[in-house]
Amino acid sequence: MKIIRQLLFVCIALFATSTLMAQEAIKKNILKYQESGKVFEKISPFKAATAKGSEALRNLGVEESALLDGTAFFLDESKSSSSELSEFVKMQLPVGEEPFEVLLYEQSIFTEDVKISTSDAPDSYLPLPDVRFYRGIVVGQEHSLVAMTISEDEINGLVSYGSETYVVGKIDGSETNAHIWYKDQDLLLDETFSCNAIPSEDHDDSEKIETFGAPKTVQCVRMRIEIDSDIVNDFGGTVGATNYTTALFNQVVILFANDDIDIAISEIFAWNGSSPYSGDLENRLFQMSNNSPNADLTQLITGAGGGGIAFLSGLCSVSNGVSVSGIFGFFNNIPSYSWDVNVTAHEIGHNLSSPHTHACAWNGNSTAIDGCGFAAGFSEGCNASIPSGGGTIMSYCHLLSTGVNFNLGFGPQPSTRMANYIDSRSCLGTTCVTSPPTECEDESLVLTINTDDYPDETTWQITDGGTIVASGGPYASDFTTFTENICVPVGCYDFEILDSFGDGICCSQGAGNYSLADAAGNVLASGGSFTFSESTSFCLDDPEACAFINFNEFSIQSYIPSRDNGNWAIQEGGTAIFLEDNSLKYIPINYDVTANTNLSFEFRSTDQGSIHAIAVETNNSLTLPALFKLHGTLNNPQVISDFDNYSGSSYQSYVIPVGTYFTGNDLDLVVLSANVNGSPGNNSYFRNIRLYEGDACGGAASPQGLSAASVDADFVLFPNPTRDNVELSSMSGVDIETIQVFSITGALIDQIVVNGPRGMLEFSDKSQGIYLIKWTDENGQNHQERLIKTQ
Repeated sequence: MKIIRQLLFVCIALFATSTLMAQEAIKKNILKYQESGKVFEKISPFKAATAKGSEALRNLGVEESALLDGTAFFLDESKSSSSELSEFVKMQLPVGEEPFEVLLYEQSIFTEDVKISTSDAPDSYLPLPDVRFYRGIVVGQEHSLVAMTISEDEINGLVSYGSETYVVGKIDGSETNAHIWYKDQDLLLDETFSCNAIPSEDHDDSEKIETFGAPKTVQCVRMRIEIDSDIVNDFGGTVGATNYTTALFNQVVILFANDDIDIAISEIFAWNGSSPYSGDLENRLFQMSNNSPNADLTQLITGAGGGGIAFLSGLCSVSNGVSVSGIFGFFNNIPSYSWDVNVTAHEIGHNLSSPHTHACAWNGNSTAIDGCGFAAGFSEGCNASIPSGGGTIMSYCHLLSTGVNFNLGFGPQPSTRMANYIDSRSCLGTTCVTSPPTECEDESLVLTINTDDYPDETTWQITDGGTIVASGGPYASDFTTFTENICVPVGCYDFEILDSFGDGICCSQGAGNYSLADAAGNVLASGGSFTFSESTSFCLDDPEACAFINFNEFSIQSYIPSRDNGNWAIQEGGTAIFLEDNSLKYIPINYDVTANTNLSFEFRSTDQGSIHAIAVETNNSLTLPALFKLHGTLNNPQVISDFDNYSGSSYQSYVIPVGTYFTGNDLDLVVLSANVNGSPGNNSYFRNIRLYEGDACGGAASPQGLSAASVDADFVLFPNPTRDNVELSSMSGVDIETIQVFSITGALIDQIVVNGPRGMLEFSDKSQGIYLIKWTDENGQNHQERLIKTQ
């Protein structure tokens, strides 16, 4: 066994500010929820004590010998029912002169299959504690972190901001639901503690790490928590011990989550009879094993001596995946969450491969991050400066006046080391906890990647006109399925998957593959066999913006009553209308036509008359320049004949860029089938009609008029709209290498190689509608423009 180095944990942790923060993932989530319109329900669950200061504390049995200062208040049960709380709350605390508020969102700390049992009945599972777990930030503080556990008669947690950390919790034994709020450095613990870190066979101080910017873990760690018998007895039985443990671990899990490291409780086992563990912390560690199939790591929390001990790098190991934390629970009658959280998170950090920050294991050159351990007399062979803004969780800075600052989290290097270590272990899964209550306000995509033998070569990105809107990889585990949930606005995109070695993900190094699907499960891109990259274009529709007009929802009225004397009927559940023998109808949809408005529909006729047309206009008079003629014998230059191409008797699809012809407010839809002389013998069928703006239905922004459409100063696509051919020209002399033509649904329908300043595309054989033109110039830059094809 390697020599075990010992350190002292002292209770009074003096916290200081620092410009080097944790990754603040929780703050980012709060901002995301606010931007998406989530409403944080305001609650004031506490009422202030009548007495103030030390008098109030003495009245509640809190001695000055235990706590220098604090604030007492009482839980107002009428305002704190956990069962009635929203998922998003703004909690007001009665501390200080100014209003003190925290923004919180709910997030479970349990896996979906969590089990709670006891040594007396190990095969019988107890119900989960009736509590709710919240995490969040302090309102008005740039850097902060909050954890709250809320039940019907208790709220406890940790609030860290700036240079200070506060504890809130119920005073032990209080029959009046008295709670206390205090600065953790004011708790006068007088014990010394030891912490030992034992390198396992799997630990490697030289493993590659990144200095800054730890990635979010793809895999997650499932924790089994064993509660020693002394803790069970101290809390009056299994229920009390379990409640304290879950509240404690809510705060621990949040420290990891704030650095984008996923851990969760999968099992709690309480020794409510005699415990098999005895001796000091080291003895207890070697008496433990991580043999639960439901967990990746096991930690014992005990009252047998303060401090902790753990193996460095214990994942995927029965013998090394264990740690021990010596906690207080309560000091006198005061909850001591801050200390208990620090030691518990510290020992789990060792299991996840992080040495102490004063170890010779950092900075890419085997030096220390800080010198707190050296200054406190616990050298591991290196020295460094003392951080003025406080140390991180894996430091010994709590032994010095600089303290440990929870706002700093684990620090960039330890968190990166832990994230890389977690994602490199094959024994872990990718799902621990049900995702927090998030909603994609735009369009949802699901990307599934099955990696080959070299997952670190695989990356992907989704771009919009060359701008990256989503990306991922590389990955850490081979032959593993990774699922990415993506949220993007309606529009057209390029999905590209890349392999840095140039052999794809299938099939020389395993049968890897990928699939990108929309919310309905439609596959937009898939594959696996490629070289350096493979790209697929696709478009996403907005279901609401693209809903078909339902004629049953409108009062169908006559358009020019003197001429409207034919038959008509609503068909196909309201999405189609049939007209015959001089039927002219308008539908009062009150639509504002802009320069970006498009009209799409399907049309058919089995009996040709003089004119079969559709329009978007006012209903007071016949306006020929607003009529889009689709079929008929009438030749009148006043009507718009650009789409007069119907033939046969089946439905034909149309997309008309109405906004390029005219604009107006509160316009109505007009459909008609008529003979000029009023004789019978004509019919029209219209169905699946919709008006929408720009690319809201998977197309693109409508062109602004009929002139040339210029993407930028370097290229011109002309004419646009077009009936025949279209030319793409380079105005700066930069050659165009290739041009691709995509349909509105993202299908590649044409491609030409140019290698010159201009290229010609043949469109006379293509159906009317909206197309996406993409090209690459000689510098490798990608460009795109929308094209309207008329008839």
